[in-house]
Amino acid sequence: MKRRLYIYMAIVCAVAVSCIYPYEVDLKEGTSGTVVISGDILCGEISKFDISLTQSVSDTVSDVFGVHELYVEGEDGSRYDGTGGKYFVPNHQGGSVGYVSYEVDTRNLDKNIRYRFVAKISKGVDSKVYAKTYSTDFMPVLISPPIDSISYKVADDSMSVAIQVTTHDDNTPVGCYRWTYEENWEVVSEQMATHAYSYYSNSVYEIDFESQNRYYCWGKSVSSDFYLFNTQEMGTNVAPLVTIQTLDREEKKLSRLYCIDVTQFVVSEENYRFWETMRKNTGSAGDIYSPQPGKPRGNIVCEEDRDEYVIGAVSCTTISTLRRFITREEFGIYYNSSDCGFRNFDRGQWQTAYMEGYDIVTIMEGVTPPYLWAKEECVDCTLYGTKNKPDFWPTDNN
Repeated sequence: MKRRLYIYMAIVCAVAVSCIYPYEVDLKEGTSGTVVISGDILCGEISKFDISLTQSVSDTVSDVFGVHELYVEGEDGSRYDGTGGKYFVPNHQGGSVGYVSYEVDTRNLDKNIRYRFVAKISKGVDSKVYAKTYSTDFMPVLISPPIDSISYKVADDSMSVAIQVTTHDDNTPVGCYRWTYEENWEVVSEQMATHAYSYYSNSVYEIDFESQNRYYCWGKSVSSDFYLFNTQEMGTNVAPLVTIQTLDREEKKLSRLYCIDVTQFVVSEENYRFWETMRKNTGSAGDIYSPQPGKPRGNIVCEEDRDEYVIGAVSCTTISTLRRFITREEFGIYYNSSDCGFRNFDRGQWQTAYMEGYDIVTIMEGVTPPYLWAKEECVDCTLYGTKNKPDFWPTDNN
């Protein structure tokens, strides 16, 4: 890996706390501007909803779009108002597409009362802007049972490993489940550097390993896909060993310590059919913002025009969560294909070596020259993660 050195007068970095990708669909002319609603009423949690409009690749004019209010309403007359704002993501033309993100405090919902989702949205082009109400019917709170286990299964050829979830519910005969997950992992470099290199002074210096090491790093990712299971064909409400993630043996996630936090939702039969159609349209898994042939319908309708096509399905459910750590030794398949052997360079070669993708590892007396270098991908873990260690991480490494 070759380096490029840049000198900046200033660097401005924007960090997003969450990512929403615009829903892309093969739209016929005149059918863009479809409302897309993502989120669930989560009893006992903070509920999050994202609202956007579809946009055709050929569109040259963006729709006017705004959310006037969004709330969760109880059949007993209770109301829980949301708060939020508008954000932007890139579109096909190099511009941006707006979406609105709302949070509703639904931590104190009564599990014995039915609730519905309501959003008042305006959309249109130029002077033709209309305000409409989009809502679901009142829904009972579906209770998610505890997740029984998170397990893993190494492929027969040892080239990958599947992360699997098992759950069951003795209180209902049939269950429709949906899972999402968050991954965290500790990654280590193949070589433990005790020194660092300065290109500008062409010098090597010893580092304080505790505060300056590039050996321990951490990575994080959140599933953008959804994973489904319907127990109807099982004869009992058991979802056994459902694969929700597959990791290749060369992934850095397997290099030291891996953690997965799984969130389980229960969905209605109607919403399951919506998500299953989405899954089939996009492959074995999918997300609401993936390209969709046809028009899968969820349980959200426009009150002023019930024939208007709306994308999304809102469930009303509790959630169950489970966390598991798995070590490199437990997986037993991690493989690093990089050439991480040492190279010796004289000082006159250092700048060239650095530009060619090498980095200093250590100084070893008795070797001429005594400076041991290796490929940067073998030395610098920040190429694969950050130094931001999760608060819950069980190791003492820094």
